[in-house]
Amino acid sequence: MCSVVTSCHSRPAFVGHGAVVFACRCYGPGLSSIGLKIFSATKARDRESLGETITDWIRKHPDYEIFDKIVTQSSDSAYHCLAITVFYRVIPSKPGGPSTA
Repeated sequence: MCSVVTSCHSRPAFVGHGAVVFACRCYGPGLSSIGLKIFSATKARDRESLGETITDWIRKHPDYEIFDKIVTQSSDSAYHCLAITVFYRVIPSKPGGPSTA
């Protein structure tokens, strides 16, 4: 996806009900800014609210165009993890439109 990456920063953050979010934005010559965000939860209550967490994030970023997503589930005898990876590109703001600042 990022064939010519000049910088890519990833940082974990805890959001809402214990959901863990990782974010990465990639930049390169001639490329628009693209990124990915991973939303994950292990506890049942957190998994149930994951959709709301993602919807809130989408609403807060109207200048992001989602172009792909991956849903991953993993389990062992004690834990069930759900991860949703969202791939997006930043749409350049238009005069009078939303700002990416």
